[in-house]
Amino acid sequence: MTLSISPVTFRVRDASGYLGISEYLLRKLVQERRIAHIRAGKLILFRQDALDAFLTTSEQGTLDLEAESVHGIRPVPLRHV
Repeated sequence: MTLSISPVTFRVRDASGYLGISEYLLRKLVQERRIAHIRAGKLILFRQDALDAFLTTSEQGTLDLEAESVHGIRPVPLRHV
């Protein structure tokens, strides 16, 4: 019986592979505080849910910018009633 344990956190190399970006770009996002991370001394760690949230936020922002540039429209925020 083999147990498969998922990591709780990712290091820069693994997180950049998960996101599909370079380590350099990921470190730049950390420096600009644009992605949630944990610092343990010089070590930078990322939780998977934080990486997923970053992807979702980045994807939504890209779609909004594309709609505005292609169609000249701005997205309207939804209001909860």
